Amino acid sequence: MSLGTFGLYTRENCPTSLEPAIQNAAYAGMFLDAASGNAAATFGIAYPACAPHVVSVGAAYDANVGQQVWPQCLDSTTQADQIVCFTNRAPDLDVLAPGAIITSASSSRGGTCGAPSQGFYSCSGTSQAAPHVAGVAALLYQINPYLSPFQVEQILKMSGVSIIDPATSLTFPRVDALAAVTMAQRPLATLAARGTPLLGSTMTFEVADPSSAHVPYFLIASQGTSPGVLLPDGRLFPLAYDILFVVSALYPQWMNLQNKQGALDARGRAQASLT
Repeated sequence: MSLGTFGLYTRENCPTSLEPAIQNAAYAGMFLDAASGNAAATFGIAYPACAPHVVSVGAAYDANVGQQVWPQCLDSTTQADQIVCFTNRAPDLDVLAPGAIITSASSSRGGTCGAPSQGFYSCSGTSQAAPHVAGVAALLYQINPYLSPFQVEQILKMSGVSIIDPATSLTFPRVDALAAVTMAQRPLATLAARGTPLLGSTMTFEVADPSSAHVPYFLIASQGTSPGVLLPDGRLFPLAYDILFVVSALYPQWMNLQNKQGALDARGRAQASLT
């Protein structure tokens, strides 16, 4: 979605006017991403990029293109993987992708990027970055059409190149298509649950992915404020409070839970428990 409001929001105050449609799409298995906006903000992003079921996308350079003067700001120097200064970012920004200067097909009518030349024009913005992410998602679905939108998002983040933003000191993943496709060939089953179980009780989860017979799965428990869990193959699996099994901070004993792993059966199923 190369569109967005002029308002700036976080997940806490993100509008909800499109939420029924966004949720329906997500629950139907559709991956959604949206441009974060081009106001050079460092404290919020546009809507619908801020919505919980939408992956927000900021813009980065993919080469040194010299000094760039934008209406909102100035990049006195540029280099590959430098965040473009006009990118709206905040802790809620999910990923980065090439967004300046992008050459693409154009309509004969031109547009905000000027008149086309022989059917092409160059344009910049988070609206140019968002389609790159949709393209990588399409590659992942080609590898595994049974991926959930959540799994696509996690693969994009886990396989991305970490970029530090000097303006905010925050780190964002820049999507890496080859690394993402490689990771998608090694399925990782994740489970969504939330709550505060009683100490000593056992919670049992059903793991099911018919497309992934005999592949490994990992069941992860965390307090939710942890930056991530180190998987057996050395990858850091990032955690967020609303996407994985979360244990209340009131019970620090639960921080010592061990990760459980196993293999799915021939039907792509397994049962796992945490006590």
